[in-house]
This record gives sequence, C-alpha cells and structure tokens, in this order.
Amino acid sequence: MNQRASPSKTIKQLCLSSIENTKDDIEYIFNKSDSLVVWLIGYSITGITLVISNLTDFVSYYKTFEIHLILTCFVLTIISGVVYRIIYFFYQMKFRNSMNHFKLLLTEWNSMSLNDIDIDSIENVDEILYLLNKNFGLDFSKLKKSYKDFEGDTKIETLNSLKTYYKNFHEWAKNDFKIGLKEVKHAMKTSFNLSDKKINKIYDNYSAKGINFLSIASKTLMISCFLFFIISIVLVVILYILN
Repeated sequence: MNQRASPSKTIKQLCLSSIENTKDDIEYIFNKSDSLVVWLIGYSITGITLVISNLTDFVSYYKTFEIHLILTCFVLTIISGVVYRIIYFFYQMKFRNSMNHFKLLLTEWNSMSLNDIDIDSIENVDEILYLLNKNFGLDFSKLKKSYKDFEGDTKIETLNSLKTYYKNFHEWAKNDFKIGLKEVKHAMKTSFNLSDKKINKIYDNYSAKGINFLSIASKTLMISCFLFFIISIVLVVILYILN
C-alpha cells in the first residue's frame, strides 16, 4: 500500500514550489514591464528630439513654459524608466539571494533534521523511536516490538542507549551539514571567484533588509514612468487644441 506524504512535508513542498513560481512570475513581469519601459523611453527620446529639432514650429503653437513642461515630462519619463530598470535589477538580485538563503535554512526538510531537541527530557521510548525515524530515517520497528517484553533495568538501559544514539547521530548530522556547506562555499569561491565575505553574506549572515523598499520603489518608478509619458502626450494634444 502506498503511503501518502505527511501533511508537514506536503505543506513544505508546496511552499518551496510556490516560491519557485513566484520567482518565475517576477522574471516574467520584469521582462514584460521592461519592454514597456524601453518603449516609453524610446518614444520620450523621440519626442524630445522632435521638439528640439522643430523648436521654431513649436513656438508658434505653444508658449515657452508649455514647451518646458512637455519636455520636463518627457525627461521625467526617461529618468524614472532608467532608474526603474536599475532598481528592479537590484531587487531581482536581492530576491534571488533571499530564495537561496530560504532553501538553505530549510535543507533539513528533505534530509535529516538539524533542530535541537531536549532528548534527555523524553521518557517515552515510542516518542524517541518516532523522532529517530522522522528526523534521521532510522527504523527501529523490531526494537519497538521487543521493548514491550523488556523489564526493569533492561528497559532503562535501552531507553538511555536510544537517547545517546539520538544525540550522537544528531551531532554527526550537524557536523556533516557544516562539512557539506564548507565544500559548497569552497566550490563557489573557486568557480565564481567570490570572496569569503561575499559567500558568508549569502549563506551565514544574509539579511533581506531593503527588499521591501526595492519592491515598492520599482513599482512606484514603473507607474511614474507610465504616468509622465501619458501626461506629456496629453499636454501636447490639449495645449495644441487650446492654443
């Protein structure tokens, strides 16, 4: 009979899958919005070029401050668009680092648990056997059956032995994780020529500080770029009609 995945493992896998989908969505949105921004910047540069190259004709239709206002909106469109692309680039980098750090912290989801447990306070052998199986994949089902027949000191010795075994295995798992992480850092250092400080920042002391600011700033600049371009076009049309 096929056993279904536990609820905790399922929700964790769904969470990781959701994060991956979010990354894909961000890349898709950036590609589409970046194309739009490039289009707006291009048309704004064209608009400025037309105004300047045909300044004499524009002066006959628009007042000086109106021309300044139109040019200002075009310039603001270009500036906000360029800054948006820069900010969003850093936001993507920050988000990717957050994802890598998130995955690293939750490595034990699909491997051995590295969480510290006060195993000495547990006096229920079934619970210890459950933790050994859940955290390290160790099967003591035969011992569980035999334990029921144990008596007196044998039960106590068996319980203490299981506790010691759990602590030793847990310590080994933590050390093995550190060794694996050290090897990964070394591989990154030699492959990508990264400094120890840069690698440690990614894996050990990473902070997501600023990611919300970059997200809000990029959205604001994107909207500003679009609005400034629309305003500049509306000004050209309305002022022409009014004059």
